[in-house]
Amino acid sequence: MDSNEEIDNSLKKIQSILQFTKGEKLIMATYSNSRSTTRNDKITNRRGKKLEESEASNHLHVINENNKGQHFRVEEGKAT
Repeated sequence: MDSNEEIDNSLKKIQSILQFTKGEKLIMATYSNSRSTTRNDKITNRRGKKLEESEASNHLHVINENNKGQHFRVEEGKAT
């Protein structure tokens, strides 16, 4: 996912990938620039809500281990 584009465009791309794989097992990793309590965040923002809805409607499972708040901050170029 391009973190600067509208999330709807990225979700359409994911939907195309899912249709292409026709139900076969698939592992996806993404940087969605979203916040979601399903990913151990304190809040859910608009992008996070749309991503959650897409995951639910496509029966996707999120595997996200609690990383104790370590996120990459681009402006500083290091993990915090």
